[in-house]
Amino acid sequence: MSVNDAILAILADESTHGRTMLQKKMYFLSVLANENFGFRPHFFGPYSSQVSTSLSALGEADFVKETRMGYGIPTNFGEMSRYDYDLSDSGKEVVGNRPEIKSRYSEYLDRINDSGVASDINTISIAAKVHFILSDQGEATSSQITEQAESLGWNVSGRDIRRVVQSLESLGLVTYE
Repeated sequence: MSVNDAILAILADESTHGRTMLQKKMYFLSVLANENFGFRPHFFGPYSSQVSTSLSALGEADFVKETRMGYGIPTNFGEMSRYDYDLSDSGKEVVGNRPEIKSRYSEYLDRINDSGVASDINTISIAAKVHFILSDQGEATSSQITEQAESLGWNVSGRDIRRVVQSLESLGLVTYE
């Protein structure tokens, strides 16, 4: 399956609030489905330019609707905003005509949504960072994870790690002793 199919499956399941949430759901989906979507370290955690490019292409093809939600808070780069994503009518038609899109990923999406890892943007971002580090290093203590996170420009505390471990365990991605 393709990155496009995975994005369509996520959005067929539910609308997604924010690019970061979509990127992190795609990260966990790629891990659970054993697919390589090109994730690498980035400021907000694992990031894939393939996912970003595919999301833009799906929007240009009118399969995905992007809605900008302005917060009215000015920054040095303009107004602070969030982008929400839904399937357009054309996107719903594509998913309806290709049931394998949803069926390929539905078990994994249910696990992601039921684990609590996707409960909010902070939880999923921290969980993705912790998992990314552990998948690279194998076993690590909280202080080793924190140290590696700092070297990647991420701020992850021991408290953050403890907060996401249960969600990662329920996904079957880590064991904690």
